[in-house]
Amino acid sequence: MGRVKWTIILICGAILQLGCDSPEDQFFEAEKAMKEKDSETALKILNELAKKDYAPALNQLTDSYLYGISTAQGFNKGLDQDVDRAIEYQQRNFQNGVFNRSYFNNLGSMLLFEKTPSRRDYQTAVDYFTEWARRDE
Repeated sequence: MGRVKWTIILICGAILQLGCDSPEDQFFEAEKAMKEKDSETALKILNELAKKDYAPALNQLTDSYLYGISTAQGFNKGLDQDVDRAIEYQQRNFQNGVFNRSYFNNLGSMLLFEKTPSRRDYQTAVDYFTEWARRDE
């Protein structure tokens, strides 16, 4: 009876261990790292998940590039604001059937009111606002 009990415990442990590398668990670790101001670890995990088109990671990277990450805020690694990369991540979500209305509204606004006139993209901004409004129906 003891041998069967230990076999069951070992099997259950193995099953639990396999589940620890799920995208959800990895994303949780990235969120935890961000809360601890360890942006270097968080970005490494998020970039790995983004390679697999994991939607929550693409959303988090959108935020990170949309607003930037500053070492002045206590993070161990900074990240410059890059609207183009933020758009790229949300486009990938959109192409995979994930639509986040607030991101499209924010990205549309940023493209419309971009500080550098040469980076303004009125047509893409209008496309985002149109899609945002269409999905509100």
